[in-house]
Amino acid sequence: VLFFFFFFFLPTASIYTSRVNTQEEGYPQHRSWSATSSLFNTNTCTLSSCYSQVGEDMTKLHTQPIPATNGCKACIGKSDSLGRPDGKPKFGPILKFYLVVYNLLNSAGWGYVMLHIISSLLTDGWISFTRTWTDLSTIVWGLQTLVLLDVSHALLGLWGPHPTMPLHKRIWCKVGHRTEMFVTIYLIGSNIADSVTWAPMLLTWALADVFRFQYYAASTVGIKYQWLTWIRYSMFLIQWPLNLVAEISFVAEAFPHLLVSNRYDSPFWSYAWVATLFQLQNCLAFRSGMHKLYEARCLRIKGNT
Repeated sequence: VLFFFFFFFLPTASIYTSRVNTQEEGYPQHRSWSATSSLFNTNTCTLSSCYSQVGEDMTKLHTQPIPATNGCKACIGKSDSLGRPDGKPKFGPILKFYLVVYNLLNSAGWGYVMLHIISSLLTDGWISFTRTWTDLSTIVWGLQTLVLLDVSHALLGLWGPHPTMPLHKRIWCKVGHRTEMFVTIYLIGSNIADSVTWAPMLLTWALADVFRFQYYAASTVGIKYQWLTWIRYSMFLIQWPLNLVAEISFVAEAFPHLLVSNRYDSPFWSYAWVATLFQLQNCLAFRSGMHKLYEARCLRIKGNT
């Protein structure tokens, strides 16, 4: 179901939505770019301001060069399917309040998780890791349920453009991958509640989300802090490698429990193999993913967007 949703349904729906919006709003038809790309990289202009947001791949969108003083019709007043200048979301007061509260709740929740793990480690030592899931399971489940709203946010166009990554991959990275991990947690979490692998995994999740959601909240109200932008787009350099090791360790410990916890009493029908394949896919995507995120980091920090 996860594979179908993220790798078939989302791209298909995105292509259809992009074509409808393009036709309804009178966008110019670019012969050198597909409907899929026009949704995933919403800016369609060769202006230098657009370069900084969407990267070098967008420099050949138009069949004819456009003077820097004019811009293309799609980028004057409305550069994406929602009519937002420069592809950046513009929110009304009610929606802005909702997004600020949503992002601050996520940031505060994961901040609590981080502080609890670190303070317990400093107070009780490594033995505290055996109590991590027992102490934090309720709030972690609540946070994961809350973040599922991000799928709706993305599909409704509330996410801004990304310089190097298409929309469906962003949804998978921010919501889908961790949701898949929660399938394993749901199936056998209680069986390994005292495992020491919980703390490193939850801590790496918290490292990503504490600053990410703070950045989103500040950006929603138009506040820009250079230090927060730097942390937001640099944390993955430490967080992702650590998270990769932590999640592999967790799945490795969960593997034998998953083998015996299936309704068909056969290891061949166990979710253990699906969890392992997802971890393998994460490992294979690590090198290219790091490269794309580093490119995005350079563009974001340089432009402080």
